[in-house]
Amino acid sequence: IDNSLLSEGENVIYVHAKDEAGNWGPFETAIITKDTTPPTITDIQTIYPTDQHTVREGQTITIKANVTEENIDSVVANCSALGAGAIEMTLESGNTYSCQCTLVNTSGDFNATIHVTATDIAGNSDTDSANVTVDNTPPTAEITSPSDGDVVSGAITVTTTATDSHLELVEFYIGTDLVDTNTSQNPTFALDTTSYPNGEWILTINAYDDAGNINVSEGVAII
Repeated sequence: IDNSLLSEGENVIYVHAKDEAGNWGPFETAIITKDTTPPTITDIQTIYPTDQHTVREGQTITIKANVTEENIDSVVANCSALGAGAIEMTLESGNTYSCQCTLVNTSGDFNATIHVTATDIAGNSDTDSANVTVDNTPPTAEITSPSDGDVVSGAITVTTTATDSHLELVEFYIGTDLVDTNTSQNPTFALDTTSYPNGEWILTINAYDDAGNINVSEGVAII
């Protein structure tokens, strides 16, 4: 059958045969469906781990997409940019398909593109994409003042270098005592040394980013 003669949708084909004597047999019918319309993909979502807007090596994201197609064959998320290859998406509910993708062998910070391809049983396909923000680099973390070995008294100011494009939190410790926290880049902390007995104390900061990377500064001893 010449496919170009068929209309989009269902086509009823009538068939009957004639024998050598010229007798025609009864008509038989067959329904052939012509489908040249690809599936439609909308609303691709990349869902990060709880309370995150970035993801790091070893973590898992969920990918969701709405696919409109009566005769769907497959929906596949290409997560090669995250080291996970092609992952078959499963129907979650309604028109929503989903899968999970775990980052494998990634390094550094970059924006990855996830491609979702939906294919129907006629072989028509559509592809759409979404971006994923990958952050594998911990923040910088350093106490810049006071200097190691300084003798201090009274109220002092502690300055730090704590930077990251997705900085989440900086914790300031004296010994194991959490003194204060801050969410700003390069925060400054106030320390009342009169609250602690005379002797050597170690100051440190812990810097966290949105993806959960952490960096602990080298200790600075004050006397």
